[in-house]
Amino acid sequence: MKKLKFHHVGIVTKNIQRSISNYPFAEASVVIEDETQNALISFLKTGSETLIEFVQPLSSRSQTYAFSLKGGGYHHTCFQIGSLVEFQDVVKKYRMVQVTKPVPAIAMGGADIVFCYSRDKQLFEFVIASSEIVIHW
Repeated sequence: MKKLKFHHVGIVTKNIQRSISNYPFAEASVVIEDETQNALISFLKTGSETLIEFVQPLSSRSQTYAFSLKGGGYHHTCFQIGSLVEFQDVVKKYRMVQVTKPVPAIAMGGADIVFCYSRDKQLFEFVIASSEIVIHW
């Protein structure tokens, strides 16, 4: 199994523009409307390889909507992994519970994403991509 690569920390917000403005020292990506997730998505460069993702749910159909009603905040940690087979190996090895099917993430160049819970109910996102992920800055 190849090493996982840390990709980003996801934060749910009620207002993506306001959240971005709280980081004047960071460069924000283009805000993307992701119809699959029913949310607005933007990434921030923090001066290192570490990214922050903001997710603003657009309606009650969004998986993050109820969380946003409670104030939002830290939501998940995301790792990049090279293939679906490698992802399945990680899920099995660490006894994680897959909670979504792989779906394309528009804000990450269409790479598939999938969410899992650890045994301690920590939410992880995996982006499945064997090469660099395309984010529009």
